[in-house]
This record gives sequence, structure tokens and C-alpha cells, in this order.
Amino acid sequence: MSGKKVKLSPTQRMIVTKMRETIVNNPQAATLFDVDMGHILKLKDEYAEKQIKITVTAFLIKALSLSLEKSPNLNSRFVDNELYVYDEINVGVAMSTEKGLIVPIIANTEKKTVEKIADDLHDLRERFKNNKLTMDDFAGGTVTISSLSGGRNDIILPILNNNECLLVGVARTKKTPAVMDDGTVGVKDMANISIMNNHCITYGMPIGIFCTDYAEIIEKLKSYL
Repeated sequence: MSGKKVKLSPTQRMIVTKMRETIVNNPQAATLFDVDMGHILKLKDEYAEKQIKITVTAFLIKALSLSLEKSPNLNSRFVDNELYVYDEINVGVAMSTEKGLIVPIIANTEKKTVEKIADDLHDLRERFKNNKLTMDDFAGGTVTISSLSGGRNDIILPILNNNECLLVGVARTKKTPAVMDDGTVGVKDMANISIMNNHCITYGMPIGIFCTDYAEIIEKLKSYL
């Protein structure tokens, strides 16, 4: 067979090392659920009418933060055979580059409005494009979100980041036949969300409670803002 060797970049080699460590040291379980994104899409349009641009990811980050406040032990990391639970919620946002995957941090999302989270997310992306991110932008994450909503991805099962308890994977939103509130059949904007959890830290019941809270907050986010 013909082919060629492709040398990995330093960033890619680091990713290989981290992913191997994660898989070996952190048994992972996946919980998947479908969520109605119609509320967030409507909310996005309402902000746009006020000339405020907020991405779906920013809304999902705020909903994630609100959900973790209800399940604080899941905002944690497994370190040296001990559980470390964090007071602040610092959300890592997975971003793909030509050199590999990076995960810059939006800090203290529990204290920030969705508008501020959107501003921070925009700032990270702009500085990422211009190669202006620093090491400080990657420090202190407590939970990670990875969105592949732009492609034809119906389900994603990402790998936990840096011994964290949770990683949220967001697939694309698509028009889906569904039973409406009045019992009729209609169409909803549905997306599949995966919650990858560290089985060293947690198990089925706490994750089930968290997933229920996260779905309900996403579908009624305006009432929490």
C-alpha cells in the first residue's frame, strides 16, 4: 500500500498524550437526550431585534452554568484519587484549529449574564483567529462544552477534558417531527446533547438529575435570565 508519514505538530502530540491519559485514568459514561431548541432560537432572535448578537453556544453555556449550580458536585475534577469540587464555574469551549483542538476558558459563568458570556466568547474567538490567546486563557477550566452544531452531526460523543467530571457535546439542530403540547403532530427544532461523565466521580442518578435540569433550563431559559 502506498502512502506517507505525516509528522504531528507539538500541539497534536500534546493532544495525543492528554487523550491517552484521560481514557486510561477516567472511565467514561455517556448519557444522551434530545432537547427542544426552539425556545433558545426564539430568544436569540429577540436579542437580535435589540441589536444584541448572542450565539446559541452562549445560551447553552449559561444554561450549563445554571444547571451546575443545582448539582455542584459535578463541577469537579478527579485528582490524585480525590475529588476536587470547585466554587467557581469556568467553562472550557472546545475550538478546532488546523493544528488540533484547543479549549480556552470563560471564567466565572455563574456570575455572568448571557450577554457577558456572549461577549467573552466573541473575544476568545477573535483573539484565537489573530493568534493572541495566552496561556492564561486555558487555565482553570472546571467543565467543557463541545459543539458541532454547524455540520451534519446528529450525535457526538467527545472525550473528557483533563480529568473533569463532565463534558457536554452538542450536535446540530434540525427540524424533527414531534408531538406538540396540544397533542397534535408538528415540527420542532431538536438537538441531541450528550453528557460524558467521569465514572470515578459520579454515576447514573446524579447525571440523570443534571440532564433533566439542563434540558428544562434550555427549554425555559428566558425565565432564568
